[in-house]
Amino acid sequence: MIVPFEKGGAIDLIARIIADGMHDSLGQSILIENVVGSAGRIGLAKLTSSTPDGYTFSIGGWGPHVAHGALYRLNYNLQSDFEPVSVDFH
Repeated sequence: MIVPFEKGGAIDLIARIIADGMHDSLGQSILIENVVGSAGRIGLAKLTSSTPDGYTFSIGGWGPHVAHGALYRLNYNLQSDFEPVSVDFH
């Protein structure tokens, strides 16, 4: 799981809780890689350049997955380069 934010932050904590639950249900470990920089854009760029093998995924947030598309020229497409697996509306 690519976490596009720093280790120890709120999104990282949520990702680790989710990874623990995934471990329990899948029976295998989930490796978390924090890829920081540019408010999440570097982590998402790494995700889009990884092999689409079904094993590499990311946790999202409003900033890098929505706002950055309106504010910056990205080297990936937020609408076509990502496939949502789960959506939380809390």
